[in-house]
Amino acid sequence: ADKTEDTKDETAAASGIVCWGDDLINGEESNTYSYMTVLQKLLTDNGYNMTVINKTLQGGGTLSMMKMAGVSDETIQSYITNVTETGIRDLTEEQTTRNDMDCIPVIFMGYYGGWNHDPAELADQQEQILNTFQNKDQFIVVGTRPMDGSVTSEALDQVLSQKWGEHYISLADVTAQPSSTYEAQQAMAEAILQKLQELNYISKN
Repeated sequence: ADKTEDTKDETAAASGIVCWGDDLINGEESNTYSYMTVLQKLLTDNGYNMTVINKTLQGGGTLSMMKMAGVSDETIQSYITNVTETGIRDLTEEQTTRNDMDCIPVIFMGYYGGWNHDPAELADQQEQILNTFQNKDQFIVVGTRPMDGSVTSEALDQVLSQKWGEHYISLADVTAQPSSTYEAQQAMAEAILQKLQELNYISKN
């Protein structure tokens, strides 16, 4: 048990928090109402000196996100069986440059598809992105049902909460509002802050 305590102290010095995955509020409004903006404000207001980095893709599927994280083409191709969304984005150099390797990732992806309507496949894809980080023990995964309604919140939460345990936040548990609403984004930011505190990932010094 001592060992885990030690690593917790050593890894507490994450340089910030990075949000990977879906940006559900597009355009200018995202700068005011997205969970990333709200989370930054909550951290600052609560005395935490942490920067929130935005590595989300507006309207992007999970395959594009893996590509952005630097997951190998071979791995990405293995998920393309009958995906209707095989469109993998052309990404800019800025998008694929990683300046967040020592941050705590908040992975919120899957709303726009790319995982064959299979929550276990989504969990694998989340893990592919998580594996690109230096410290794989500190992370948060947030789940919301896909936009097309092909998988229910219950089915998604069951698989993801089993996979990620205490690291998992079900958006359906946090708010009854649709995930792209300002209210849901606010509730999500609050839940993430609470989870960061619960898991002792952030401190005020």
